[in-house]
Amino acid sequence: ALVLVQLMVLVALLFATVLKLPDFLAELNPSRGLRVTRNLALAKLSELAVAILELLLLLFAWKSFVLLNKATVLSLLTPAAMLGVALPRALNRRPRFALASLAWLAVLGGIALERHLTVSPSSGGTAYTSATVCALAALLFVALFGFAGNGVRGWVKPLGGEDWWSPSVRCTMPNALALLTMASESSMLAVAPVWLDLVAPAMKEHFALAALAIVALSVLLIALPISADDDEDQQAIVRSAAWRAATTLVHD
Repeated sequence: ALVLVQLMVLVALLFATVLKLPDFLAELNPSRGLRVTRNLALAKLSELAVAILELLLLLFAWKSFVLLNKATVLSLLTPAAMLGVALPRALNRRPRFALASLAWLAVLGGIALERHLTVSPSSGGTAYTSATVCALAALLFVALFGFAGNGVRGWVKPLGGEDWWSPSVRCTMPNALALLTMASESSMLAVAPVWLDLVAPAMKEHFALAALAIVALSVLLIALPISADDDEDQQAIVRSAAWRAATTLVHD
């Protein structure tokens, strides 16, 4: 009786899922007994479960791949988006973003080309000319003054409500410690190139690439929840222990 009940439940599941039902009916042989038929139904359900699991893994991998690509593109074009906001509002939003993207990609391409042409094999480092610094400074100048000229909310004045922006600076111990931390870290970053030239000039290029990789990873981690399609995915990423640990490690 127990075998019969199990067979009825398994056959009902096969009829409900449909996918493995034709295979089950094709291999069904009632003359072999209830136990063999039950084992056949159980084997077909096991194959169905494995197929569903593989499909879910494939969908998860594809979704993760798409999300990672979105975050990468967002990280790469974030400066272009800021430039698009800073450009005159007489232009439409899409032409502004297109022009800003072309300008930003041109700067990136120029930096890459200059790095390729100015690598010195004898020194093991890369000499960047003033053109790179001037291009980046010009883009920063356009962004800052464009924000101010367009009256971007939250940039030159508070949004209101629960916005944390405040025009006044309170002289408190936590604020003083924060400023001291920023000053000490800025001093360390300013002294680091000189220290590398004196101690390990051959390793300067490797340290620079490692620093750029850390910065790129930091921006990518920030862009992951922003690139999610819905609020549930965003909350899942933000609440993930792995994402929190990686963000804390990279930022701190």
